[in-house]
Amino acid sequence: MKHLFWMVFACLVRKVQHPLSTVTVAPGGNATLGCSFSASLNINSLIVNWQYGDTVVHSFYLGKDQLERQGANYRGRTHLFKEELLKGNASLLLTAVRSEDVGDYTCHITNEQGSTSEKIKVIMAAPFDEPLLSLQPTCDSINITVTVSNGYPEPEFKWHDSSGRELNQTQSSVLLDSRGRYQVSSTINFQSNSIETISVEIKLEVLNQNIIRSLLLHPPPEYCQDCCQVTPTSRGGVSVALSFLLFIVLVILILCLIKYNKKSSDGPREQEHTLAEPSTSTSL
Repeated sequence: MKHLFWMVFACLVRKVQHPLSTVTVAPGGNATLGCSFSASLNINSLIVNWQYGDTVVHSFYLGKDQLERQGANYRGRTHLFKEELLKGNASLLLTAVRSEDVGDYTCHITNEQGSTSEKIKVIMAAPFDEPLLSLQPTCDSINITVTVSNGYPEPEFKWHDSSGRELNQTQSSVLLDSRGRYQVSSTINFQSNSIETISVEIKLEVLNQNIIRSLLLHPPPEYCQDCCQVTPTSRGGVSVALSFLLFIVLVILILCLIKYNKKSSDGPREQEHTLAEPSTSTSL
């Protein structure tokens, strides 16, 4: 009868809804989802239920964890701070957070003081490190590459010239490491006959991270521009002609070497024959 009265009393108590709070965690990190309530006098009368939609994340009642109905994705990854429960703290520790954990969680509390619930949104994000800039000049232009790493999710890149005009002809490279963090590169090929300032803006809106880097570029020297005026076809013709010329020179050197070796080998025999003639005459 006592238990029946308690159940009816709990159902009649008006539920208190707290505003939505947000927890941001890096991929693979641990997140503490806060949940507070009016302190309990008896641990056995306390009911704590954490849910993600219709999935049970963690349950506590009758003075202990009740994990028989816990969702498979959360097994071994949740923890309540039991020493804090009687103080009105039902915060949940969620370990090894992954992308499927992102979303809204609800903490339902029922005790002799009444019933209450809190909603917590879990967001996965990590700031990017200082960007790395690299330059690769060509004969008439320059490739500018900016790389950021160790962040999540993918950032947004925007390139602008001195007048603020957005430059859209870019190439990108995206890598995801074993921790679930991104390394992203953006490359632009720029050509100008005057001094120009190029800037790149890197945005990660979820963390309000905004990085801007600028470069002052000078046009290539005139002799570089003259080299670029040689078309690929003419470059190929010059290469073929040069190769043929080297081949002819090599053939001439080989023929000269053969002729020299032949001449050297014939000389000693003629000298030997000349010395032998007086010996023959003396014998006669």
